[in-house]
Amino acid sequence: MAPMLGLLPNVGSISMLTANEASLFARLEKVEKFRQELGSQHDSALWKRLSAEAEMLRCVLDWIAQRKEAPL
Repeated sequence: MAPMLGLLPNVGSISMLTANEASLFARLEKVEKFRQELGSQHDSALWKRLSAEAEMLRCVLDWIAQRKEAPL
């Protein structure tokens, strides 16, 4: 989540990520496609970095979806 916080003007404004949902989803699709293209190179540093980025994006998108279902 730390890289996403770098995008925000204030640390407490995590809800501003919702405005970027489409971009975040597009990035997740791009990362997943790139991981598939790498194939069996699961032990490479690039594979690990892409896996971590994909997981972070999934977490953020899940959080956004939960906020939509149960707004404060």
